[in-house]
Order: sequence, then C-alpha cells, then structure tokens
Amino acid sequence: MKSLLKLVAPLALIVMPASLLAQDAQDEVLSGDDLAGVMGALGEKFPVEPLTPEEEARLPAATALVDKIIPDGTMGEMMSGMFDGFLGPLMELDESGGQLQLAKLLGISASQLENIDDDAVAHAAAMLDPDWELRREREAEAMPRAMNAMMAAMEPTMKSAMSEMYAVYFDATELSDIDAFFSTESGANYARKSFSMSADPRFAGAMMQAMPAIFAGMADMQAELDAATADLAEQRSWDDLEPAEQEKLASMLRMNRFELDAMVSGLEAEEAREY
Repeated sequence: MKSLLKLVAPLALIVMPASLLAQDAQDEVLSGDDLAGVMGALGEKFPVEPLTPEEEARLPAATALVDKIIPDGTMGEMMSGMFDGFLGPLMELDESGGQLQLAKLLGISASQLENIDDDAVAHAAAMLDPDWELRREREAEAMPRAMNAMMAAMEPTMKSAMSEMYAVYFDATELSDIDAFFSTESGANYARKSFSMSADPRFAGAMMQAMPAIFAGMADMQAELDAATADLAEQRSWDDLEPAEQEKLASMLRMNRFELDAMVSGLEAEEAREY
C-alpha cells in the first residue's frame, strides 16, 4: 500500500497547511546546479522527436493560436481561482491546532501527539516558535501569491510546448479553423474562462463527493497488485535478517553491520518525520 500511496501523494498537497508546504520547501531546497541536474535527468525520461519541416512551417500559426487559447496571465489567474474557490476552503478545514506545527518542530510524527490536549500542544509549540499561529496565517496569505508567481513563470514554457504539439497534431487547415473560433469574442471568452472553471466550487464539490469512490478504487488497485505478486518471494527488511545475513549484506556495500544498522535506523527516524 505504501507504494500506491506514493502515487497519489501529490493529491495531499491541496490539503496540506500552507505553513507545512513552506517548511517542506525550505527543507528540500536544492542549489541551482543540483536542481538543474535533477530536472535534466527527468527531462531525459521524456525524449521528444524534433519537428519535421512541415511541422516547423506550421509552428508560427500554432504559436499564434496558443496565444489566443492561453492568453498571457491565464495560468496565474487559474491558480488564484483555485485558492479562492477550492484550496482556500480546504485549508480552512484544518483543525489540527498546533499538532502539525509542533510535530514538525520536534521532528516527530503528528500521530504521536494525537492524544495530547490542544492547549498543551499550542503552549508547547509557542515555546519553540512564539509566533507559530501568526506565521501560519501569514504563510497562508502568502501562498496564493507564491503559487501565482510560480504558475506565471511556468506559463511561457507550457505555451511553447503546446505550440509544438498543436503544430504536430493539427494541419494548416485545422489550425486555421480553430484559430477562427478563438478569434471570435466567444472563443476569447472561452479561452479565458476554461482554465478558471476548474476552480469552480461545483468541481471541488464533485471531487469531494468522488473521494469515497477514489479510495475504494485504491483498495481495489492494491488488491490487484497483491494478486499479481502473490507468488513472489516475501520481502524482508533489515530487521528480518539474521546477524550473519546482515554482515554479508553490509560487506556487499563495503560497510560493517553496525555502520549499516546505524544508517538504517537513521532512515527510519527520517521516515517517521515525513508524515
């Protein structure tokens, strides 16, 4: 189930308190060179065929069309709409008090504090961070602006990629026909509103109503994965190994058993903080 949860973990970002999002961003900051290296490696996983001469010839028309489909500033407007109509209300549902903040400050799991009185948690959090409540409020206010800026920075790259895709998937006549629609007042209005509509409370409500089906589907998926691997050897953890096996495994990694044991214990502690 852990592997499956990792696949859907990005969905949790929409309900994570802004203060934790900001803190996670600080914890995971990469240098410019490191980030470029990571992104470069990921980019290699998605090789792209160069445009043919015919596609290159259609690219200017495709670019002009995409400029109409995604008017400048649309991505930022979409994110602002998502916060106003969807993410903001979800974040307001956070009733954890200081539990998440205190757990983060202590480097423990929030579940370890679930039986602690809210007032006690709040006072303890204040001891470590006297302004934790105000910090959470300000970060919640700043998050929409930060996300807006991020989406605005992404927009040129997204539009460039879409221009190439339109040049690939549509011929000159089709591009002209599509452009004719988006050149009308109705087409321009559709282009501006089609992205922001995804933040409409109707959509958010439908997503919430669909959650039981989504989680039921996750259980079905896990059952399918379990059935597909039922005849495979059982996985073992470090603690399942006999001392001699631990020593052998450590030697394969050019360490001794105690060094690897300390490393594994450190990883387990780190995982406990990634609640």
